[in-house]
Amino acid sequence: MATNPARKKSTGETGNPGECGTHRRTDATIELTAVPRRSGTLGGYEVKNYRTYPIGREGGAFSATIYRDRKRVLKVENHGDGGQNWYTGPDGRPESTEYDLLFAKAKQAYGEDGAHDPDMFVDLIKFNADIDKHASKIGVDRTALVEATINANAEHRGYTASWHDSEAEVLRHPESLD
Repeated sequence: MATNPARKKSTGETGNPGECGTHRRTDATIELTAVPRRSGTLGGYEVKNYRTYPIGREGGAFSATIYRDRKRVLKVENHGDGGQNWYTGPDGRPESTEYDLLFAKAKQAYGEDGAHDPDMFVDLIKFNADIDKHASKIGVDRTALVEATINANAEHRGYTASWHDSEAEVLRHPESLD
């Protein structure tokens, strides 16, 4: 029976199995590295389809879609009447599991003792995405833009800590929630 030369075991120049003229099989150590944060995401969450509406007694009416790990998981809307945001599944039905996951991530962002309101966290996700987008658009370092924004906001408000400390830290290090 003839052997197919293409299927023949490589012996290379030295005649040793697994060794050829271009590479040598050796024991390898695999080093795992963290996947970099995708621009516009915070803790795996992303806000898309953000629309504002000039209605409601208090203004600020909006609707948006929340994605987790690139999967559409929640719809959020606020009617601008001073109430809280309304969260539903992508199909418009009540969705408690995804809301609970969002609540847990908000708790991680704001700390056990801090405000961990998912409504504030959705705003933080959106703001973080705006910073990423703006830094890329004007070609500046994201970290410098974050610091300038935090400082300008504090000066405008007339006190040194207009951002909740944990919000500022999340904006400085968004990968901390990944």
